[in-house]
Amino acid sequence: MAWNEVTSLRTLAAKTWQDSLDPARHVRHHVLGAVLHYPTVLDSEVLDGEVDFTFEHVTAGGRDLYRTVVAGWHYALGRDVTGIFAGVDGTVGFGGRQGAHWLKFRLARVGYLHWPTRNWEGIGGGSTYNRAYLNYEVDALSIGPEDAQTTLNVGGLATWDNIWNTPDDGAIDVSWRVDERQLKEEIEVNQAAREWIAANLPPLTPADETWLSFIFQLDISDIPRWVIAGILQDPDGDFTDDDGDIEIRDALDRLLAFMPASIAFSEPDENGKRDIVRLRKRIWRDGDGNHYLLVGARVDQLNAMRAGAIVFDPTFETQPGSEGLDTTLLAGNSNKSAGSDISLPWSTPTGAKCILEFDCSSISGDATCDSATLHLWQAGATPSGARTFTIHELLVANEDWVEGASEDPATAGQSTWDHKNDWNGGGGGDVNWAGSAGASTSGTDYDASALGSDNGGGSDGAEIAITLTTAAVQDWFGTPNENYGIIGWTNAWINTDSSDGATAAERPKLVVEYTGAAAGALPMAMNHYRRRRV
Repeated sequence: MAWNEVTSLRTLAAKTWQDSLDPARHVRHHVLGAVLHYPTVLDSEVLDGEVDFTFEHVTAGGRDLYRTVVAGWHYALGRDVTGIFAGVDGTVGFGGRQGAHWLKFRLARVGYLHWPTRNWEGIGGGSTYNRAYLNYEVDALSIGPEDAQTTLNVGGLATWDNIWNTPDDGAIDVSWRVDERQLKEEIEVNQAAREWIAANLPPLTPADETWLSFIFQLDISDIPRWVIAGILQDPDGDFTDDDGDIEIRDALDRLLAFMPASIAFSEPDENGKRDIVRLRKRIWRDGDGNHYLLVGARVDQLNAMRAGAIVFDPTFETQPGSEGLDTTLLAGNSNKSAGSDISLPWSTPTGAKCILEFDCSSISGDATCDSATLHLWQAGATPSGARTFTIHELLVANEDWVEGASEDPATAGQSTWDHKNDWNGGGGGDVNWAGSAGASTSGTDYDASALGSDNGGGSDGAEIAITLTTAAVQDWFGTPNENYGIIGWTNAWINTDSSDGATAAERPKLVVEYTGAAAGALPMAMNHYRRRRV
């Protein structure tokens, strides 16, 4: 057989192949959280480009930077020759709308902010960007039928180690993770640095009023509009993200970037669970005439996190939401939203349930599903070995579940154990699950018949393949369809990588084999931005 991609069936996160010897036979791979295609013409709906985030080292014209370019976003890291950061190393830039508008920033200071008074207390000196500690790599994803594998560079990771150092081997390292959806700046404070700072440079103000913060100097000369909850903000003033996520827009009010709620997270415990603290952002113009972004977490909350490195994870996204629709409902943390956590904790039906959704509407409703397999990858070790996974379909009464971000407690109508839409004082009214908390009622919250069940896992990185009932998956094809997401649990605790996991190769994947039109390509459903959840 010979497999050929059907380009008209592309979606943001899925590819489809057709067997040239049996043209009715098709295979579709959908990877949650990965963006595989993009439109080469701005604002077009035609996904005619294939991502390739290979880094290019640019030295022409006095520059010394690493750049990776895909139509929607341009990223650069290093030393530029223009703007307020001219000749300064460690500058990060991203250009929205195919590089038409650039936001540049540089991590400059670390210290404490006493939030009520805005008093700043610096710790340590300025940042040090030594090229000897700069490394970069691509996030390669291999997908496709077994004898027609395609490898795509769906993202990249640049890491600059030892931006700051403390005695006793304390270090703060910075990484920039890029893909077609987002730029994530990951600032890692190792345990030695945590201990030294706590022992030698604790804040002078109350810990529950003080934020350990990282300050970025901004070049916003090319960014005319800053918006929160539809209200224009003045970057020459002083504003925070307390009232909502920050949107960066051009003069025509077109979205350039989106700064969602961000988190700091700990290393996982023996069950793969991480402590999570929400980050707070502030943007202002300082007395020196420059603009700054502060990202911080409350000191007492950081001190309560488990031992080990802590990662601060502010994010810039192309638009609200993503193709990664997955979250966990946690009985022991019943009003926590876990939508942007980097792993999915699975447990017994009374402990933790996972919800995922794969959009199959681009497959013709007349096609026949021949097989469907859900692929997961274990994140972290599980001392007692493999687990039994049980998967069910969510029912239509719960179709408006919300992936959301990572918040404890949830404030924006996100899905938690307690509520399908949990506001917890965030300004809306809670909406219950159709049956009971945790979407736990068979026949009301989820279909009583299991969609699939299988054993898997046992070691870090182990692949878990769960065969799904073909007749049920076939009902997900076309538009309209009966795809409201799936919900699952295990017989004991285990973690798998989420759509926000470190590498695309270990994010949830659905492989569907189906029989469709024998000649030519099937028509593409043009709603590949369907049901983006924020």
